[in-house]
Amino acid sequence: MSEQRIRNDCARCLSDLIILGIIYKQPAHAYRVRKVMLEKFGVALYPGVFYPRLRRLENSGIIKGRWEAEDGRKRRVYNLTAYGKKLYSHALENCLLVFKKLEE
Repeated sequence: MSEQRIRNDCARCLSDLIILGIIYKQPAHAYRVRKVMLEKFGVALYPGVFYPRLRRLENSGIIKGRWEAEDGRKRRVYNLTAYGKKLYSHALENCLLVFKKLEE
């Protein structure tokens, strides 16, 4: 299995956590989130996968979107909610614990 294939599979499995991490760092619209995922992880989630994930995260109260005008275009900018910040921190800690246990 190629390194790129392994990276793609891992990023897909962790995509919710990656999306939350990008938005945690700075509020962002969907295009920016997808761009960062591609640039940093080399993974492009198809729109048919990516946008339903955003909707699910928003419907769950983890992220909150608001419409903003940027360069004359309306874009939905996402922020983590207080619940989302707590969930992201907890998930990140748990992931780190799992990887530490694997190293034991």
